[in-house]
Amino acid sequence: MIKSSQTILKRDPALEPLMAAFRRFRANAFGGAMNLEFFVRNNLTIAQMRAMHAIGQAGRLSGRQLARELRISPAAVVPLCDRLERDGYVNRVPDTVDRRVTWFELSAHGKKTLEEVSWVSPSRMMGALARLEVRDREALIRILGHLADELEGKPG
Repeated sequence: MIKSSQTILKRDPALEPLMAAFRRFRANAFGGAMNLEFFVRNNLTIAQMRAMHAIGQAGRLSGRQLARELRISPAAVVPLCDRLERDGYVNRVPDTVDRRVTWFELSAHGKKTLEEVSWVSPSRMMGALARLEVRDREALIRILGHLADELEGKPG
């Protein structure tokens, strides 16, 4: 069972080896995403990257949908996406049926930027996962699911 963040108030030395292993995995699995230089070079904030990732995953999102995904107010989406649009990362696309709705879609530049920070190539990751024993893959699925539930605030 994973302890809630309220339970763990200080660094637990017993978790340090796990955190070290996670940092090593993260450094190898994410290309430029964990690199401060990437954010500076692309003039991006973490909030903007989260927005681009959400839009990229969905294909396109309305402002309300994006606000829900990011757990922010719809009013906060406007300046966030204004800057992403100004810098060429997203396009605003009017809905063809409902003129009140505007969709946010990644531009070609936004897609290219997201690819730059994506995980290692799917073929390399699949190869690494394929070399794990079946029981280790199943344990990894279970553990990652529990961690995602905790981080999303879902009851376990």
